[in-house]
Amino acid sequence: MTAPHPFLDRPHYYDSDVHGNVSGITFHLPTYRRFVPYPWLLYSEMNKEETQITLYYTHCIVSVKGRCLKSVHERIEKFELCWVSEGIPSNISDSDPAIFRIEISEVER
Repeated sequence: MTAPHPFLDRPHYYDSDVHGNVSGITFHLPTYRRFVPYPWLLYSEMNKEETQITLYYTHCIVSVKGRCLKSVHERIEKFELCWVSEGIPSNISDSDPAIFRIEISEVER
């Protein structure tokens, strides 16, 4: 069994009485956090180099840039990812996923 990845396996629990059954991703940026529910996700795509994932939501577009992002994208497709943060811990190998930058752009309606 492998050790938990510091960016992908950090638990983030919500009180079901307050939030119901809503699941989604909390994006941790240097200056703020933003929770986006999975029901708002229209589709996602990843480039061939596995260095960028783009998430298209009903009200915003989230771009996640890094390296080795295939496992991150697979967890998004299965609605399993709940927490993403920018930065690279010093204790991960070059083959582990790493997220360098998260950009969130609002979609005008």
